Amino acid sequence: MPASCPCGFEFSECYRNVDLFLTLVGTGVHRSVYYLTARERPGRRLLFGLRVAAELDALLLRSHRAGAAADAPMVALAFDYAHRIVDAGVNDSPARYLLEVGSVSEVLVPAVP
Repeated sequence: MPASCPCGFEFSECYRNVDLFLTLVGTGVHRSVYYLTARERPGRRLLFGLRVAAELDALLLRSHRAGAAADAPMVALAFDYAHRIVDAGVNDSPARYLLEVGSVSEVLVPAVP
């Protein structure tokens, strides 16, 4: 599990030569939004950003299945997708992605600026 920050909902980990940082942006009646940034080591150049939008039903169902806190499955899922993006290779310009999480599946798409 990634390291947690005592100052709030923030998680970080290092994967290969990339620092990954995940923050809860906000929660609402129907969904929660998280944002993950990936920065190259050692120069701290931004490689990509990943916005994770999770439906409330998905949060509750996935946390119930995992027997964990509501955000724990989303933290694991966000880092899993970040690992996949790093493994696929990141181009020279910072990329932006959107991960839509439903109760049964998730969809990763490039974010439109």
